[in-house]
Amino acid sequence: MSPNESGAVPDQNTPPGTPTNSVGDPRRSEGQLPVILSVLAVILSASAVGLSVALPGHISGTQGPSGPGAEVRQSIITAIGAHMSKTTCGSFPGALVNFTPSRAGTVVITAMISVELYHTNGNETDGKLNIGVTTTDCSTAPSVAMVPSFEPTGLYSVPVTVVHSFVVAATSGNDSFSVNGLDISSGTNDAAIFNGGSIVGEYFPS
Repeated sequence: MSPNESGAVPDQNTPPGTPTNSVGDPRRSEGQLPVILSVLAVILSASAVGLSVALPGHISGTQGPSGPGAEVRQSIITAIGAHMSKTTCGSFPGALVNFTPSRAGTVVITAMISVELYHTNGNETDGKLNIGVTTTDCSTAPSVAMVPSFEPTGLYSVPVTVVHSFVVAATSGNDSFSVNGLDISSGTNDAAIFNGGSIVGEYFPS
């Protein structure tokens, strides 16, 4: 028995002229085919997963429109330099949106306000912001712009986001929502000042 050109020894039961693989067994070529196909299937599956991760925008689609009757109101606040009172809740000029609800529902107000705080070392300086249903309403849950007492004396700019939701009834008039503030600083010479921002209202009917 002599080796073939590949160096392998043919099986004695293999008919003459039958092609052999690298180990000289034609039956192994048939056994390897399902394995190769399985490997290719795994590779293709992994590629598909990688594509869905790399291109999420092509998979998820675009955002649909708001539901019927939904409304959005927005006001960009350009007024700056309005001091918050230390004794009375007051509104930020221009920070107001109005709705006339067609039926009962929910209004969500989001305000992003820049607050300047004149701070004296040793005092805590605070400006409290609320979303109110009147221009003197500071009864809702507040967000606070604050400079701790240990910070050096100086002028600080603090961004504040205030979010509040309100249940509304159908009305023939306007429901108004405004950004209001109160200076609750401990120092008599400290000050909290409205310094621009925006307010967005979204009405969702029930």
